[in-house]
Amino acid sequence: MDDSKALYRKYFKRMPDDSVHFFGEKMIIQIPEIFIERGITKIVQTNVNTIGIFEGYIFDNSDEEDISKADHKFVLKLPSTIYLQPSHIEKTTKMVEDVETDTMKKENFYNFIFTYDDVFMVTCILVQDFHCVDSFCDMLLNGKIPDMIRYDEMTSLWAKCAEINGSKNLKTDFNTLAMIVSNLIRDPENFSDPFRLVYEKYYAKGIYNGKRIMYRDIPRYISNFTAITGSDPRFGVTVSMEKTKGRKKPDTTSPVEEMIK
Repeated sequence: MDDSKALYRKYFKRMPDDSVHFFGEKMIIQIPEIFIERGITKIVQTNVNTIGIFEGYIFDNSDEEDISKADHKFVLKLPSTIYLQPSHIEKTTKMVEDVETDTMKKENFYNFIFTYDDVFMVTCILVQDFHCVDSFCDMLLNGKIPDMIRYDEMTSLWAKCAEINGSKNLKTDFNTLAMIVSNLIRDPENFSDPFRLVYEKYYAKGIYNGKRIMYRDIPRYISNFTAITGSDPRFGVTVSMEKTKGRKKPDTTSPVEEMIK
């Protein structure tokens, strides 16, 4: 990841009206479609209202569209509601990992595309919005916090979101937030272990985050008993309906069957 401050100085400029303009060839902000469905992001024509936690991709060639070929990438860590005005909005689909089933699946995204002198942020003055705290919790609990945000930043970012948006300490303390985060971020090689127990070996390799899982998947990894009682019932019902005995399609086991083996 590029140095965010250096990128900001090179490609962005705060204007007299407190807006922030983009001064590069092209930039793409990619947001999952589920953010629109869950109210985290709202789109009205080319005006976008969203939480300021996302990854950005800057291109020196305006014809390039593949974000994996971006010349620069950054992560915005502003846990507040912000307003964007991209030139274009396009819908796209890409393959993403499904942690629950250990397979790849298609997921829809929206690309917010900015070109030279577009308004990146309508205002850089922070707006207090309690809904923003709900959005952050939704992203965290459903494994949608950007990969580029480090594990050791997660709890502080959550607390900052609460402070900025007027919910104070969320009626809890920092240790409780850290405990929740530690349960949602797991060892990439063994989901039974929280990332906090093994983070040192990954940090030594330059890997600063573990595997993010959805809150409903936690029970199946922490103990056999909670895996049985806490597994997603919708998954179990779906499996029972889809079981087949075909030669080339083996049975899909349910969470309970996995525990009994």
